[in-house]
Amino acid sequence: MLMEMILRNNKNRIINIAILIPLCVLFVILFVLKIEIPCMFKSILGISCPACGMTRAINEIFKANLLGALRYNVLSIFIFCFIIISYIFIIYDIIKNTRKYIDFMNRVLTKYWYIILIILFVMFLINNIFY
Repeated sequence: MLMEMILRNNKNRIINIAILIPLCVLFVILFVLKIEIPCMFKSILGISCPACGMTRAINEIFKANLLGALRYNVLSIFIFCFIIISYIFIIYDIIKNTRKYIDFMNRVLTKYWYIILIILFVMFLINNIFY
């Protein structure tokens, strides 16, 4: 009974931690351990995906080389800022035991999904025409 009440009261916190932990593990794998994960899209189809070059671009951002990051992927700086802001808001939600970030992302994804698809398509074209 007590455990059920604790879980119910901390449901938002548990959800946010379940989102944050895999993101932190992925960050450590890609940028701390520098383990390269090949692009499955490029391996199978032989053409670049919209996110090709993103790992190298974010590594360049960590080195404070923004022009180098833009050369690898045009959206890299925007995505990097989005990831940092997301981490901050998820940690805030964990501390405050809310789900504002998840609700915000649900609203954005349901309302503006077509804009995200257009951006992905444009990035697909840019990565395959100019790079």
